[in-house]
Amino acid sequence: MNNSRELLAVMDRLYDAATDLDKWPTFLERATALFGARGAQVGHTDLVNSRLSFSVVHGYDWSVEHMQRYESLMSEDPRLPFFSANPFKPVHCRMAISDEQLHASRVYQEVLSVGGVEYSLGVNLVEDARTLTYFLVLRDRTQPPFTDLDCDLMAGLIPHISRALKLQRDLGMIEFGRNVAFDTLDSMALGIIIIDADARIQFFNRAAREIADAGDGLRFVGQRLIIDGGDGNRIQTRAQRLIRSALSGSPLPGEAFQIARPSGAEPYPALVSVIGGGQLRFGGGMLNEPFAIVYVRDPDRPDETRAEVLQRLYGLTPSQARLAEVLATGRELKEAARMLGITLVSARQYLKLILQKTGTHRQAELVRKVLLVPPAPKWRDSAALPGRIGIERGVT
Repeated sequence: MNNSRELLAVMDRLYDAATDLDKWPTFLERATALFGARGAQVGHTDLVNSRLSFSVVHGYDWSVEHMQRYESLMSEDPRLPFFSANPFKPVHCRMAISDEQLHASRVYQEVLSVGGVEYSLGVNLVEDARTLTYFLVLRDRTQPPFTDLDCDLMAGLIPHISRALKLQRDLGMIEFGRNVAFDTLDSMALGIIIIDADARIQFFNRAAREIADAGDGLRFVGQRLIIDGGDGNRIQTRAQRLIRSALSGSPLPGEAFQIARPSGAEPYPALVSVIGGGQLRFGGGMLNEPFAIVYVRDPDRPDETRAEVLQRLYGLTPSQARLAEVLATGRELKEAARMLGITLVSARQYLKLILQKTGTHRQAELVRKVLLVPPAPKWRDSAALPGRIGIERGVT
């Protein structure tokens, strides 16, 4: 199997899941196949808004009693200390404990072995004090242990899982004309365009604007999304089909396609999905009707912005990451506040939190740390193995 190509296909299912909780099992199914595992699990706990919390399992038919038994023994799980101590880093269970240590635990004897789990590979994602998220792939005793190569493969998914969860939260709360200029969406390297059934643009983020401004296969003409070449008319057809499916109560899966570029450059990989209507059953979604959402990746650009990397490595909020970015260009705090449209008082508060989270003590020290963060790989290389940046939290 071509892991790089399959990883990109799994990413498409991941971004599709950001629009609808019912699509997470499809992502987990594809991820299970990617890792040659028996099953996979994702869990997300929002400590601010419990309606955003969810847990989905694929490949295992565990009973409620089985899950409750694990919860009662979770504090004894010998895997958790290592897992929790390495946020944003893919780890497998045998990195820290032996077969004997795991098998001697009550968690293994009463839950894992009974439930068909022998080996686990996962990542612990945290966002400030707001959320707790984990993603796991699991193998049984008939399968081989996970290896460092599996960790490298999972590293390619980590920033996208984090991004998909932010998309899920913010797309569920979008309200056109009032609060569409989300810092989170604008800080993403992924082009995001929301359109209606006639391809009229309702929202686009900064990355989408930059791709459109290049005029190389995708353009904004008036208030409409125009895709040149064979897919020119099909984007409207796709949007209409997906929106109709949402209105019928049975949303179709998102459709991946390529946007040819007249310049002859590598095509833009794209995915069109649907948001709004009845399927966003979390967080009190603001949309009264469904819309299509188009994700566009530019293979010539990094698959993460520096702001996204800073958010992922240090748990910064989007606003804090943007301030750290501006300060790293040599601006004084007062000038940075003016550029970002925030008060100097707010900028000082942000800076204090940024210093705490990054383990720095002065602005000059922060700037050095930000400048030393390595650039993310380009989209075309984002699935390359090994070499994802930021596997370790707190890169210096």
